[in-house]
Parts: sequence; structure tokens; C-alpha cells
Amino acid sequence: MKAKIIALFLGLSPFTATLGGEPLPFVESPSSSFGIAPLNLDLIPSLGITYDTNLNRTAALETDAVKYYAGLGIVVSSADPGETLFEWAIRADVDFFEYDIDTDRDNVDFSLKASAALNGAKTTAQLSAYFLLNNGNTASLDNRIREERSADSSDYGLIFSATRDLPRGYLEASASVDYRDFEQSFSGAQGLSDYQSYSADLAYFLSPGFAPKMDFGFGLGVGYEEADVSSEQFILEPTARVKWRISAKTSAFASVGAEFRSIDDSGGVTEDDPVNLSFRGGLVWEPSPLTTFTTSVYRDGNSSVSLANQNYNAVGVGFDVSQSLPYSVSATAFFAYENAEYYSLTAVSTDREDDFFRGGVSLSKTLNVPVAPVTVSVFYNYNENDSSDPLSSYDQHLIGAKASATF
Repeated sequence: MKAKIIALFLGLSPFTATLGGEPLPFVESPSSSFGIAPLNLDLIPSLGITYDTNLNRTAALETDAVKYYAGLGIVVSSADPGETLFEWAIRADVDFFEYDIDTDRDNVDFSLKASAALNGAKTTAQLSAYFLLNNGNTASLDNRIREERSADSSDYGLIFSATRDLPRGYLEASASVDYRDFEQSFSGAQGLSDYQSYSADLAYFLSPGFAPKMDFGFGLGVGYEEADVSSEQFILEPTARVKWRISAKTSAFASVGAEFRSIDDSGGVTEDDPVNLSFRGGLVWEPSPLTTFTTSVYRDGNSSVSLANQNYNAVGVGFDVSQSLPYSVSATAFFAYENAEYYSLTAVSTDREDDFFRGGVSLSKTLNVPVAPVTVSVFYNYNENDSSDPLSSYDQHLIGAKASATF
């Protein structure tokens, strides 16, 4: 399902997006906010420059360019986050882009995000919503989704999550809605299909006395997916789950299940309904207050937005490390890999297979400017999609610098 994609837009980790009681996303530290009782207000201007070796992320139209951008974020949030029964936040961002070559893109991107949380003694809940007017410019290096490349789209979504403590365990519930409205018309080659999905999940976790550091759970997920060029798909996914607090510095989680897809045959579908193995897992290790290692692994099914009446199963791994250094300097590095095997929903066979690699490093320093703290960073990112379909293969290098302040 697409929960991990929605999470990227809200600035959440894909593995915490369905957990209640988390801090509100996209809220800046209250120490840097204007206190306007009972509100906090943050102004976040930013500037950046990026050299991109493959602006369109395609081998057929490979073009390098230098991109300059300036942005402003405005965050309004309730006072004393995390200390009240109810809290909320709203963030608006507008980014302006300029290129050293002529492009067909609208040079302005806009996003609006809102979130509210209930922090009860036994019940926590969070509701987040977003709208993203994405003209393919994106100043965020996190929004690198393999099939969607640098596409223009209008995106809408909702995420709800809640946790309820019980005498011998707890319940977790989540639901999400995702709409993708692509500006490119579907052509079967470079175009993309509009997409919508709905999902819900309910899980019960037991905390047994014989294993006080482990929570064992069973969950059931249901969903609906529809791409304009494919048939409607209904999803049922039972899973077994475990969370393990290995130590004060290390925690892990895992789930394994089966994904049952029921596909509407009115669109010419002739193949049997697929059943796929699904799993997700991750580990967070903090060997010191200055260092964090994160690993993740997953296998899930997806509807294709680039090929008509096609699905694909994706298997992926990811590794991230962050390190705080002296003099207010921090370093990060990451690597991610995804293998995607496509299969047809009709009698037309397909043998497309993609291997998607991502990696990058960044170095940031916070300057204690009297007016407001300023963070300056330099970065390098690499993306490569090695596909059996030559039109879908590409590689891309990005190198740049950016600065932002929080008032």
C-alpha cells in the first residue's frame, strides 16, 4: 500500500506514520518560535542551489541544469506542544525556482499541511492532512519515488492514527487516503496515470509478562487502489507483528503477512487474483546521544501508475546514519535499494524488472546568528533506476548547497 508515500509528504518516517502519540510533524522547536499566546509562530526562509545531471530522470530526455530556489515556510501551532491534552499545527510552504535553461515547468511549488493530536492518559490520536502542488521542481530530496520521477501533480491526502492502552496490551488503528492527480497524460511510455487509494489497519498488541521488552501483535489491513489505466483492486492483509525494546539504545519491529488482492475484471482482467507475501521491519540503534543508525526492510504490492493493467511487487532495504560533530556540525549518509518485479493483470505478459538505487551524504552546520539560528548544508545524492525497459532506465547526480533560518 501507499502509507510510506503519504508519510514522505508529511515529513514522517514511513515506520512511525501509523503510530499514535508521536510528536506533530513539521513543527519547529518552540525555543525558536514567536510566542503569541496561545500560539507559536515560525517563519522559515530558505535559499538553495542544485546541479542536476538528469533533470527529467530519463535516458531519452537527459538534460543537465543548475537550479536556484528560494522558499518561505510559515508554521502556526498551539503553545506548549506535548504538554496539553489537545495540540495542533498548520504549515504552508511556497518555493520559487529558476533554471539556467528553458524548461516547460511552472517555477512555483506550494504545499499546505495540517495536523492535530489528542494526548490522553490512555488514548492518543493524530489526524494529518496535506495538499501539495508539485510542479516537478521539489526542493526536498526525500521525494524520490521510482515510478513518478519528476512528474507534475496535485496531491491530496489524510492520515489518521490512534493508540488505546488496555489492561494487558494496547490497540493501534490507522487509516489513510491518497489522491495523485498527474498533469502528464498517460501515453503508455512517459505519461503517468492518476491514482487514488484508501487504507485502514487495526492491530492488537499483547505485552506478556515472560517477555517484558517485547510486544506481540496481530493486525488486519484493508485497502482499495485504483489507477485510471488499471482495474479497481481491493486488498486484505492479515499480519503478525512484534516490537522489541532490545535495550535503552536499540529497538526493532517486524511484521509478516499475506496480501490478498481482489481485482475487478470489468477492465479485461483475465488473470487470477494475486496473493503475495508481505513483510516490513526496521531497527533503530543509538550507540550514543550523538549517533543514530536506522535500517529498514520491506516487501509489498503496488498498482503501477506508468503501465496499464500492471502491478508490481517491491522488495527494498534502507540504511541511514546521522552523526553530530563538534562545532554544531552534523553529518548524515543513506543508502536505499528497491527491486520491483511487474506482472500483468491481463493475458498480455510482461517481464519488466527495475532495480532502483539511491544514496547520499550531507554535512550541515548551525550558525548562532543573533537574529535567528541559520543552518547551512552541502549535499550529494545519487539515483539510478536499472530497468529491463530502456525507457525507464536513468541515472542522476545531484550536488548542491542550501541554507535556512528559523525566526
